[in-house]
Amino acid sequence: MVSSNHGTTWSSELVLSTIDSYPAWEPQMAVDDIGNVYDCWQDAKYGSSNGYSGKLLLRKSADNGQTWQAEQRISALRSAARSSIATAGADIHIVWEDQRFGWWPACIYYRGSVDYGLTWCDEVALGDTSGNPVVAASDSTVYAAWSSHGMIMFQRGRLQHVTATRERATGLPGILLLNANYPNPFNQITNLRISVTAMEHVRIRLYDVLGQEVEVLCDGVLTPGTYHISIEGSNLPSGVYMLRVESR
Repeated sequence: MVSSNHGTTWSSELVLSTIDSYPAWEPQMAVDDIGNVYDCWQDAKYGSSNGYSGKLLLRKSADNGQTWQAEQRISALRSAARSSIATAGADIHIVWEDQRFGWWPACIYYRGSVDYGLTWCDEVALGDTSGNPVVAASDSTVYAAWSSHGMIMFQRGRLQHVTATRERATGLPGILLLNANYPNPFNQITNLRISVTAMEHVRIRLYDVLGQEVEVLCDGVLTPGTYHISIEGSNLPSGVYMLRVESR
């Protein structure tokens, strides 16, 4: 349900989970700064490892909750429970309690996206003998906390590795697309997304305003797909930088 007047009136109810004989529970919701809404929950329609878990699913709305995109499966196994979600710009961060090794002790897993949920990094294990995770995010940094043996554990991190996702190619030969980096300007980190439609050797280099090479961001053969590259700027002097992209 949506309210645009501080909760005075509400939209009609809408069922987000598939209407079937399998239960869905523990929804978590987050909204980014351009009106995308994300809702994730545990769903037993793909199985449960012990009756208290299921697959972690996500749906996204790009129009403030008016319409919703198809479900995405976030967790790899049917053992997810008690999730938490946060957004910051184009980044989405999800943590959950995973019961793949048993109902207790459980472990904490994380997945993140740098492109509004289009693609996702691999699962990352954060802690074991743990439960009840929460997540928050600011700029490029993600913060997670959970309980473990009567203590509250904390960890922070960033999505700054290159993630390749084998999306369907456009069918056009030899096309390389470089999306504008986000955010721009930036202080600590900025993200690039490139798409290639044929196997190519791609080199991406970063230069300063004097034309001096600062860093080689990519230099290798890429298969068709979409790739994400993060530029760490905390050690760079303030100024203007340029990218040079070459493919062959």
